Amino acid sequence: MENVEIAKRWFDEVWGASRSEKAIDELMARDAQVFGIRSDGPIDRQSFKEVWTLYTKAFPDMSIRVVDTMSQGDRIAYRAVVDGHYKRQVFTFEGNGIVKIHNGAIVESHETWDFYGLLSQLGVVGADALQNLLQKCAASEGH
Repeated sequence: MENVEIAKRWFDEVWGASRSEKAIDELMARDAQVFGIRSDGPIDRQSFKEVWTLYTKAFPDMSIRVVDTMSQGDRIAYRAVVDGHYKRQVFTFEGNGIVKIHNGAIVESHETWDFYGLLSQLGVVGADALQNLLQKCAASEGH
């Protein structure tokens, strides 16, 4: 299976309608390093499963659709769109990342997701929160 197909299969089977934990075991190495999911550093497959469970319970209809990929050697770059609902509130945001695949499994992933956009759409933070923070920091000259 081509590496691009493995990456697309990851999003289809792990984040699509089937939500398969078995696919996580099959497509992610046990000692994989996933960066960007939590702020405290990379996580392995078991920690990923814990985060995945939280997301799938919080947003049962959330789906991630890959809209663009580029491949070079064992690395796949992707751009994806996330759609879902929370308490009748529709949300959509984007993310991108680079995945390294070895022997048919993800061994490393660096991800960036627009969680600010998600939080803003759900009303957790105001749409102007970042602007307000920047103005506050600029007024104190970053100190």
